[in-house]
Amino acid sequence: MMPTEEARFEGASSSSSNNSSTSLRASRVLGSFRQLWSDDDDDEQKSPSYVLRPESTRDVAGLAAALDSDEMQRILANTNQIPDCISHNVSSACFQKDYPTDASLVPLVIKGCEDGGIIRPSTEWTMDSLVDILGKDRRLEVAKEDATVSVQEYVNYLNSDGVKKDDDPVLIFETLIDGEHDCMIDRYSIPPCLWGGSENKPRTGCHASVDRSDLLSAAGNDGHAFGTHRWMIIGPKNSGSNIHIDPLATSAWNMLLIGRKLWILFPPDIDESELKSAANLSTNESKEDALDFCAAGWMVHVLSNLSDDVYSRRVQFVQQEGETIFVPEGWWHVVLNLETTLAVTQNFGHPHSYEKVSSALFEADYDAACTWKRNAAH
Repeated sequence: MMPTEEARFEGASSSSSNNSSTSLRASRVLGSFRQLWSDDDDDEQKSPSYVLRPESTRDVAGLAAALDSDEMQRILANTNQIPDCISHNVSSACFQKDYPTDASLVPLVIKGCEDGGIIRPSTEWTMDSLVDILGKDRRLEVAKEDATVSVQEYVNYLNSDGVKKDDDPVLIFETLIDGEHDCMIDRYSIPPCLWGGSENKPRTGCHASVDRSDLLSAAGNDGHAFGTHRWMIIGPKNSGSNIHIDPLATSAWNMLLIGRKLWILFPPDIDESELKSAANLSTNESKEDALDFCAAGWMVHVLSNLSDDVYSRRVQFVQQEGETIFVPEGWWHVVLNLETTLAVTQNFGHPHSYEKVSSALFEADYDAACTWKRNAAH
């Protein structure tokens, strides 16, 4: 049976004879975009305009329950090598001079952004206020899927019972584009320590040509030849980003407006195989799938199975509301939302990583990189 025109978010549990449950139902296609999907449509009847979620996202892998267990809560609460904190008002010049330490970039926590007027007061940030800011009918990009959902539909999903049982909750990863998302972009600015433009100008640009702290600003197409690396991220508890390093040898900052995030990072010299090995995992297919598709799978099946040496070198801490995290180039990181969160984030080319950024750009697009190198020389 095809879904109804109205998107519905249902928390009804399945009967004992059916192992899957439906938390959200697809709605009619608008334009060329696909919306939220359902896991209860018959494969033979489904339209190519709809996307079916893998069954493993519906409590089959047991990740939601595992994350709530006493053992996992103890593991997740075991902070280690918490990053140093710096004030929001540290200037870009001081940041470039004093950081990185020992000639290598390290993660940092930037505090006081709300007090410094970099972000609006926390009282202005709620999921309900986000509906008013963005408009209830605005379409938002769903992470990892060629699908979109309206702001109101997504907020309804966040408030549903089904989201609590979702092993891989739906994460919004919306590209923030000047002229299209000004209602959001104008409500925060880049901390001065990460901005290389004039201190007298608004610090909201993404790869802005005046930003000398961002190597990508020298790219063609007004700095966007290699993409727009600025996003708004919204996700419920247990959603997040699986273990990865950022592309094009970029560093990143992540500003948390609502909620709490658990961060686990590893230095660049740790081999990828040591962080993604399934050697100690069960051959159960749902566990293997879980490892591939979400942060929760990594937390449950890999974190406690890391070698003692790798585990001891992790940076593990909780990002609090109002804090901005600086993630250096090359650092592996996995992020798990501990509750419903709203964040804005941007990748940028840190001057300290010039050689690596240059190499990555030339590998990605030789012609565009030649333009970038000419611009960067001026």
